[in-house]
Amino acid sequence: MNNSVTASGVLSFSTHYRATRAVVACSKIRALTYGFFVGLPLLALAFKFVTGSDLAKPSVLGLPVWVVLLLGPAFVFVLLPLLHALNVWQMRRNNKALVGVLHCTVNKEGFELHGGNFEVKLNWDAIQRVVETRHFFLFYVATTMAHFLPKWWIESSEGLGETRAIIQDAVGEKAKLRSS
Repeated sequence: MNNSVTASGVLSFSTHYRATRAVVACSKIRALTYGFFVGLPLLALAFKFVTGSDLAKPSVLGLPVWVVLLLGPAFVFVLLPLLHALNVWQMRRNNKALVGVLHCTVNKEGFELHGGNFEVKLNWDAIQRVVETRHFFLFYVATTMAHFLPKWWIESSEGLGETRAIIQDAVGEKAKLRSS
């Protein structure tokens, strides 16, 4: 096993946005958000439908009950993704650190990210957990904040395997990695 894997690539808006969405999707607050804004309104809608309540009668702000109950899922599935896109756009606007090729290194000491005018170096002790998704390695430094490494920046399947092995050795049970 190598002691280090280095990957490089250009961070496009779509990659940055997808990584941000992946961080949120893998965060622990996601279940609470979906339960409150999607589950409860849909259960209330189903209950009102089964009991034969008038779903067209005016409710809050004169809107029909069914519209009010669908505002929660609309918030989660429409507004939040738009807000994430706006947040990524604002992070990237006039940010010279994100221009050009970025270089990531995963080694026995930790995770490193280098650009033309910045350097981030995190020891494994600073990383709370690591989650591997279909497209990213997410290095959480807080409950809902993570650095990410796009897996397609790693050029070979051997490199992916070595990255997994380094992470597993470094963080142990705090790593949720895919088998292959």
